[in-house]
Amino acid sequence: MTAIHRLADDEVAAKVATDVLRRPEVAARVVADDTARHMVNKAQTTQHRTEVVHDLIDDDTVAAQVASDMLRRLEVAARVIAADTARHAVNRAQTDRSRQQADAFRRKTPAGQAVKKIERTQE
Repeated sequence: MTAIHRLADDEVAAKVATDVLRRPEVAARVVADDTARHMVNKAQTTQHRTEVVHDLIDDDTVAAQVASDMLRRLEVAARVIAADTARHAVNRAQTDRSRQQADAFRRKTPAGQAVKKIERTQE
């Protein structure tokens, strides 16, 4: 083991580690080692962490709950609102929800049905 450590510079060691971590048994042993797991987690970039979260949250219900929890953090909400694509998606979802609620009101409540009749008369 010591000879391997002496012979392998960081580049070679990284390639060897990458190759052997593709073996499920080796990867399981590495993540069971608290120090090794901590070092891998610490070395991850924002992009890597984002990929991990995406991999873990395949279920839309879970993703919605996590997003809701995260948006309660003001700094996170501010960053989301600053991102055009995310802001537009949130705005569209709000518009769609409002439309669905208005349609349900018109269909299910006596007052809503009266409003619907008035709208038809106006048309």
